[in-house]
Amino acid sequence: AAEIAALPGLAAQLRALTDTALGYLAGADGDLGAARAYHESALRAALPTRDSPVVAATVAGLADVCLREGDAARAAMLLAASEGVRGGPDRSAPDEERVAAAARLALTAAEYGAACQRGRRVSLATLDQVLTPPGA
Repeated sequence: AAEIAALPGLAAQLRALTDTALGYLAGADGDLGAARAYHESALRAALPTRDSPVVAATVAGLADVCLREGDAARAAMLLAASEGVRGGPDRSAPDEERVAAAARLALTAAEYGAACQRGRRVSLATLDQVLTPPGA
């Protein structure tokens, strides 16, 4: 996958999805620094395309790394934002279901609901408002 992502002239959407997959793999291996770097690279590739499903997939990938870093509220908000960007949930994405389930377990119902409500207000046009972590 890394070789594919490094190909010159690769469509930005494919680069973004490849980096997202590499980010999930790095996260599963416990390399959170590499996971974050891949997911941020995926976002940088996806955002200029304005391709809602691809952008949403990269935002969901970032939610995974946030959860692994211990920020379940941000993970829930980003997952809901990915749904806002996409126009609904992606029922074919088991990673998104896994992250949502883990975030629900880590948060109270009120915390999870508030995070999701904030994320659901996001669209492709307003996504940049939630990508920067608070205090950054």
